[in-house]
Amino acid sequence: SDHRTGGSVDVKNPRCRVGGCDRQPSFGKVEDGVKVACAFHREATHVDLKNRAKRCRHPPGCSKLSIFGLHEGRAEYCGEHRQSYHVDLVHDRCRHPEGGPR
Repeated sequence: SDHRTGGSVDVKNPRCRVGGCDRQPSFGKVEDGVKVACAFHREATHVDLKNRAKRCRHPPGCSKLSIFGLHEGRAEYCGEHRQSYHVDLVHDRCRHPEGGPR
């Protein structure tokens, strides 16, 4: 911004805790719920906290992206944990009345 001084720091958008990294953090510990590291600097115990709403809801914590769910609902399960009545809510379907699956 034109108004900031030389020593100003962006406090609204945190950065990866590794010094010198300009990426925004997405990963951290589940217990803390605090994003502290980017994908490149994450630790083995870190999980994706930024996109966790997009992850499979199957306990005890599947880390795959959710694609399937109830017809008019939101995607909540991955392909491995979906039920037979769940449908693909992420990928577009052909809208032609006689069209195929895509």
